[in-house]
Amino acid sequence: MKTLHIDYENAENEFLADELSSNEFSNFNLNCCCGSKFIECKECKPIDQDERDKIECVWKDGGIQRCFLQRHLFHLAESSKYFLDDLHRVTAPGYLPSLQDILYIRTPTIGVAESVFKIDDITYRVIDVAGQKSHRKKWIHFFDGVTAVIFFTSLNGFNELVDDFDDNTTNCLRDSLSLFKDIVRNEFLKNTDFILFLNKHDLFIEKLHDFKLKDYFCQYDGDNDAETATDFLQEEFMSRVPPEKTVYPHVTCATNTEIMKTVIADVMDIIVLINMRKIRTF
Repeated sequence: MKTLHIDYENAENEFLADELSSNEFSNFNLNCCCGSKFIECKECKPIDQDERDKIECVWKDGGIQRCFLQRHLFHLAESSKYFLDDLHRVTAPGYLPSLQDILYIRTPTIGVAESVFKIDDITYRVIDVAGQKSHRKKWIHFFDGVTAVIFFTSLNGFNELVDDFDDNTTNCLRDSLSLFKDIVRNEFLKNTDFILFLNKHDLFIEKLHDFKLKDYFCQYDGDNDAETATDFLQEEFMSRVPPEKTVYPHVTCATNTEIMKTVIADVMDIIVLINMRKIRTF
């Protein structure tokens, strides 16, 4: 608040905020509140009604809301608003997270995680790697021999800075474009097809109401509507693909289960087709 020079609308809420951040409430953690806190997290004490009411007062303060609108200037879990807007439900005794709640919980990948599962008698092996800059050099060799690379990028990062201790000046989406170019042209992956997920389209649409894409991508000269802006960013990624490379782009919203069912089904079909094509070449 002080850094952004934004005052609390209600002065009493400033005292509540100080109280919530004091030692008395040191076990309360917003990230945990939006994640494992509600699944019997042993590191955090339960939030009682008094604490919940104080959190709600602070969260609903006009100054806090103005600060939240400037969240591209600092790093805050995107799920914060979802859970804070519904604090009564998610802090109720006996609360069990819904499917939608689980989809909003984000646990960053640290290192390399492997998952194996079977769908329609076909076994899939998925290797998830950390996208943070400090981890990138460690995982490129894991891609050797894979059927396809699924590359996720957040469209709503067009006005944000990377969450990196050593770099607080690089635009998130430009960083993603640079990484995509490096990977799609990597010698280890010259015979590997790519599936591009332009994710968080819903949050991207919301941001376009308050921010202009051309303020962050000076080469963009279109209207600030979602369709035109999305097409431009998709082309920005596709223009970095070498001529001999096949990339399948998808505009996605990972928290929309209906849309993602169709997208995932398409992805599965693409992976099967890629495998069939490779078999025919032997």
